[in-house]
Amino acid sequence: MAGSADDHSLWLKINGVVTRVVRFGFKEEIRALRSPIVLMISGNPGEVAYYSDLLYEVHCKTGLPVLGVSHAGHNVPPKGHSLPAIADNEDLYSLNGQIFHKKCFIEEYISRESKLVLIGHSIGCYIVLELLNRYDSIRSQVLHSILIFPTIESMGDTSEALKYKFLFGWFKYPLLGLSYILDQLRDDYKQKLVAFMLRMGGEKDVPQCVLTSATNLLHPNCLRALIHMSLIEFKTVNQLNREAIERNEQKLTFLYGDCDQWCPLEYYRRIHLLYPNCDIRLCLKHMNHAFVMNRESTSKVERHAPAKAYWARAQGMPSVFETCPPAQF
Repeated sequence: MAGSADDHSLWLKINGVVTRVVRFGFKEEIRALRSPIVLMISGNPGEVAYYSDLLYEVHCKTGLPVLGVSHAGHNVPPKGHSLPAIADNEDLYSLNGQIFHKKCFIEEYISRESKLVLIGHSIGCYIVLELLNRYDSIRSQVLHSILIFPTIESMGDTSEALKYKFLFGWFKYPLLGLSYILDQLRDDYKQKLVAFMLRMGGEKDVPQCVLTSATNLLHPNCLRALIHMSLIEFKTVNQLNREAIERNEQKLTFLYGDCDQWCPLEYYRRIHLLYPNCDIRLCLKHMNHAFVMNRESTSKVERHAPAKAYWARAQGMPSVFETCPPAQF
């Protein structure tokens, strides 16, 4: 178990926005490190502390230093800091803004001598593909990318997107008004409220890092950033970025689920037919898209995303990689 995310957090100004970065296995400044690094890019909501238990497991089982970077505006910043207002800075918090935000983080805080294994979840997978396609300097630094429950095409057509388009379209301002009220609660009461809501939704064995991180959704600025990014995702993530995949086919592993309402099975079948030589797996069985909500699911994802295996394969050591074969389906 990772312990409190605060114990492993840094607050860095990235593209003008104070952002939480979670790290495991660092004994020095991030930029001083020259060895390979695993870097996690989260889904939406984009508070990377949701993934603390996953990142800790990846670090423990690989021995590699691990970083996770949040999305701009998706954290409540520490006291003494504030976020640029969304009304005046919509581009900072858009999907393109989040891609540029990650580019700035890599270039400003990670040494060019450090190779990267990228892990993306959900819309984080789209961001990973765009980073690889837009920025050759980052592409040359990346050894491999692991894309978990990838929302990289026809996102607005999914049943979940239709539900949230309706919710945010009709109830955005009531939700924001409610968040102003709930944000006045003490932090322990917020966590109890979040735990109750998750139990009502059928979630069991929810990690503490999720309960703590989800309280960000009760803050109006974070909720506004989440909604803003989501509505852009539904309009923007349409066509599969075939150029990005074709340029990086040997650097990509896709992990799909069999009951993911954000990425239906037909999407897996289609991409598998398009790229039969790419490492595309249907291996996340009976798991929710938001896998971090459950400890067992988090452990299963870690086992299917063996970061050190991909690092080893990129270094020409296939025997290590072959200890982690694709799951049968």
